Amino acid sequence: MHSEPDGTRPGVEEERPSLYALVIYLPEPLCGFLDDLRLELVPGCNPHAHISVEGGTEQLRQMHRSLNRGALALEEPYPYHPHVTLAQEFEMGHLEALLALASRRWREFRGPRRFRAESTMFVRNTRGDEWVDLASGPLRAAPVSPLG
Repeated sequence: MHSEPDGTRPGVEEERPSLYALVIYLPEPLCGFLDDLRLELVPGCNPHAHISVEGGTEQLRQMHRSLNRGALALEEPYPYHPHVTLAQEFEMGHLEALLALASRRWREFRGPRRFRAESTMFVRNTRGDEWVDLASGPLRAAPVSPLG
């Protein structure tokens, strides 16, 4: 096969390892509200709101520690912190305006802000930086062995 002078092959994207994640999707109407807000903040993104922030944070961290080992271990660039992504890949000069808009929309939201996490979704990141649902399963209490 023909190679370029720098050793790359024409028309072949740089290969990168597959990325996988276990997420908890938010229920409606909260999910729809957050997806619409994210599209308003960053038009053209592909949102699907997932994970809760306030209650259950320590349980989510424990689940993350329990799953992030052995064959599933990944050295992540940042410490794990349960969150909902509202905006990314935007110009930093727009930060204050985006924050003000998100804060205003959150104050206007009249739906429930709490939910019970009952299922998970195993997802894979594709080359286009989009996440694809692979398999779902129930989320239920299970004994966890201490890390050590």
